[in-house]
Amino acid sequence: MRRLAIAFLFCGLLVAQASAASVTARAIVSRTQVRLDEPLELRVHVEGAQQVVAPAVTINGFAVRYIGPATQISIINGQMSASVTHTYLLLPQQPGRWTIGPIAVEAGGSTLHTEPVTVEVLPAGSPRQMPQEEPAVPAEASSSLQLQIGLDRTKAYVNERVPMRMQLLIDGVVVHSAQPPALQADGFQVGPISPPVQSDVAVEGRPPITLIEFKTSVAATRPGQLSLGPASMLCQVVRRRQIIPFDDLFEQAFLEPVVVRTEPVMFEALPLPQADRPTIFRGAVGRFTLEVEAAPTTVAVGEPVTLLLRVRGEGNHDSVTAPIVDIDRAKIKLLEPSRRPTPADGQPQETVFERQLIPLDASVKVVPPVRFAFFDPATAGYQTLTHDPIPLTVHPAPKAKTAAAPQPSAAGWSWTGQWRLSAPAGAVAAMALTALFISWLIRAAVGPSAGCRKVRRLARQGRTIEACDELSAVLERAAAARNASPELAREVAELRHRCAVARSAPASVGAQQLSVLLQETEALFTRAARRS
Repeated sequence: MRRLAIAFLFCGLLVAQASAASVTARAIVSRTQVRLDEPLELRVHVEGAQQVVAPAVTINGFAVRYIGPATQISIINGQMSASVTHTYLLLPQQPGRWTIGPIAVEAGGSTLHTEPVTVEVLPAGSPRQMPQEEPAVPAEASSSLQLQIGLDRTKAYVNERVPMRMQLLIDGVVVHSAQPPALQADGFQVGPISPPVQSDVAVEGRPPITLIEFKTSVAATRPGQLSLGPASMLCQVVRRRQIIPFDDLFEQAFLEPVVVRTEPVMFEALPLPQADRPTIFRGAVGRFTLEVEAAPTTVAVGEPVTLLLRVRGEGNHDSVTAPIVDIDRAKIKLLEPSRRPTPADGQPQETVFERQLIPLDASVKVVPPVRFAFFDPATAGYQTLTHDPIPLTVHPAPKAKTAAAPQPSAAGWSWTGQWRLSAPAGAVAAMALTALFISWLIRAAVGPSAGCRKVRRLARQGRTIEACDELSAVLERAAAARNASPELAREVAELRHRCAVARSAPASVGAQQLSVLLQETEALFTRAARRS
């Protein structure tokens, strides 16, 4: 108890003397020249105070992460002082010369400002232009933390996927946290990095070593001797320091950033052979299968058929392009493929392409054969997969329907866009005529007839897609009308579906279908007006 009381008294004296000292602040960086792929440490050191809130640090050209504070009380020649250091990790975002600070620090009841510090960021992989010291790393850290690169093989073909492991070995230290490793891979395509897996490695006669493993894969993008790495990893290592000199009772834990790096690994990338290379080969390397689906298989001329082209198997799916569909361009139009997303967890084992095939002639009877070529590293040879034709039924495009001639109603008149009027003489006929004229003006300005005229104008200008969109909008407004009957709603829905088909058809076929649709739409509105 006496020892503990003396320690508290000693601590109080230190704080009292430290508060009376002058307060200063300065910014310190671990290096003034770094590469784009290297982290940088910034320390804001405040001398003469302990209760200092971490200053807000925002720096152009860097991403800033706050690591934490560290306080210290020291005695030098009988003089006692207190200080606090706030540590930040700076991650360069782009090359250039960047100024850090001045940083505002609230301490001792006043606002202090650090002196500016200039840091030069070089492009990734470039040599430094002046000798620099690495950030201070405790001596035991270099032997207690090791990062290794493991490859299944160091010789493979271009675009061939090679499994890769990055392993962090932790021996005798406590790692609070670690960021995923960063890998320099010029000339390689790197796959997604899996979540870390932790395990213990038994060592005879001593405590086990902790192993943290990240898995991924790499594929060379060019032939020749390539250098893979180094890989680097930022770890937060738990350290301890004495708060009161000569007494182990009072210790403070703090986090120290440590960057661990590997040595580069030499890799030989073999070129793909030229002999027996298929003309349809587009760079896929691995071992694959091909599946093809088509729907619908009964369509009219100009209506699209959706093709799903599935490439499955082990290999570099990033190098897979859409399989080839052998079409007769005079009879079939094939739209550009779209690539469906692949699973994000682990390596993708399937790539799906979607294409629209549009028959231009009723003589088309099948979806043509589909072919896909790849290079198989296991056999060191090329293979071509061919999917058989799929039967297809194509009907001629629908012809224009002729609208039935309107018949006079019992009242003695009807309206179909042109005047056909026979009415009793006198005031009643005049009132009816006036009301009909006002109704015609409203319909001409905002009704379906105005929309149809706009569609016809767009069609004459060759703007088929815009005309289809406008006609679909006209039909949608008609279906939303309060007095729309269920029968009218069904007819409108069918016409809107055919508008969508005409929109995706080739220009000549789409224009022909649009003309038919426009005539049928006007006939529909005429019948609807007559019923109302």
